[in-house]
Amino acid sequence: MHYPENTVQNGYILLPVILALTILAVLSYQLTTESALNVGSAVRNQEMQTAKYVAEAGLQHAIWQLNQANCSGYSDFTNGSLGEYQYNTSITPKNGSPVTIIATGTDANGTAYSIKQESMKVYQTYQTLILQPGSEGKDAWVDANSPKDNFGKSNWMTISGNPTEKYFLGYFDLSSLPPESKIITASLEMYMDSVTNATSSSSFSLFRMTQDWIEGTGDWWDARDGVNWDTSDGSTTWTWPDNHYSIKAIATTKINPSFDGWHSWDIQKLVSLWHSNKISNFGFLIKADSSVQDAGFYSSDFKNTSKNPKLTITYTCECGVSCVVGNPP
Repeated sequence: MHYPENTVQNGYILLPVILALTILAVLSYQLTTESALNVGSAVRNQEMQTAKYVAEAGLQHAIWQLNQANCSGYSDFTNGSLGEYQYNTSITPKNGSPVTIIATGTDANGTAYSIKQESMKVYQTYQTLILQPGSEGKDAWVDANSPKDNFGKSNWMTISGNPTEKYFLGYFDLSSLPPESKIITASLEMYMDSVTNATSSSSFSLFRMTQDWIEGTGDWWDARDGVNWDTSDGSTTWTWPDNHYSIKAIATTKINPSFDGWHSWDIQKLVSLWHSNKISNFGFLIKADSSVQDAGFYSSDFKNTSKNPKLTITYTCECGVSCVVGNPP
């Protein structure tokens, strides 16, 4: 049979069109299937992430409970609620330290996620130690304008940034802290009695001393047996600030020039480093910025000891460890 030539040509033309349409149909099906799978996967991932957050909330709840328990009677949580979400936690053992916590979070669709925290330390109830020595304390101030004189027994300590620099040096004996205690907070407080000149933005910065020094017995230019601007002990020369206090300030506090009273510095990190023997405790130095002239603070030799420099430390110990405060030498 003979087919017209144009019919054959039309058949050849239709063939690639049909193939193209078939390929498009297959691709469309694959894309639709993959899209559905991707949506399902995204939903599952979201549910799993939600369950993870709920589990983390349960873990934090268990940790909070441990911190309140004072080392005994730890409780598990069942069906702890966060709106439509829930968590369960278990703690083993029920007393002492360390412990293992397992927290499982469940989202509204029943998807669950578990977190396991092993060998977690548990601590005793926080305790507070206040160090506020009298004349047995160690502090002094140094004056660039009186570089040879010692003020170790002055009951009035001057800090100034202008026109003459004057620094305060202080030290607290931490030996009464339990050896294995953990420092939670540490606040240094000093009582300012007066200031000649200052502004609302005036500040005092605290630095870590990196070299030892001797307090001395001087009181307004009558002795040279301790620290002064030129020496660490009356004879061993040093040059400010070469190698005897840290370059970076540990803490800075602003002073209200119209306010006489307590001013504080947060030195928790510094006290922790001293107590753990990671750095040597040579005390601290406080200096003023250039806007301050002659701010007067009471020293440990002031007759009203309630206004002496004071270090307040909050600390704790791991369960099972002795946390008894000793007496400093």
